[in-house]
Amino acid sequence: MGIFDRLASLIKSNVNDMISSAENPEKMLNQIIVDMRDQLVKAKQQVAAAIADEKRLHDQFEAEYKQSQDWEQKAMLAIKEGRDDLAKQALVRQSEHYAHAQQLEVGGHEVAHGGLGSGHGQLLSGWRRAYSILMPVTRMMRS
Repeated sequence: MGIFDRLASLIKSNVNDMISSAENPEKMLNQIIVDMRDQLVKAKQQVAAAIADEKRLHDQFEAEYKQSQDWEQKAMLAIKEGRDDLAKQALVRQSEHYAHAQQLEVGGHEVAHGGLGSGHGQLLSGWRRAYSILMPVTRMMRS
């Protein structure tokens, strides 16, 4: 087994030597910056989509809540007119809209507090920190 271990070690060292000689630190740093910019763009897109979802859910919540209030008023009007059968139907509809509004409200809170905003901020600050470290190194390597 000793000869196979030595052969494996020799192959690994030669491969590592070839990789090291092919590496260009400036190109590697530039690629890191390009990758980080791509990640930042993707993060911004995800944040924009989350904000749009939150607004859509909020609008749906408001519409359902308004319908719930409308059906409640219709039920009160039906009671005043002595139409308990219509009042009962209106209260059923009111409770359906109110339940749907509550579901939308919970969904909106999950989107709003899902952490995309803070994740975007962390990514942006990490990108700026890495950029501030990498750019002087790149400039130094060029001179």
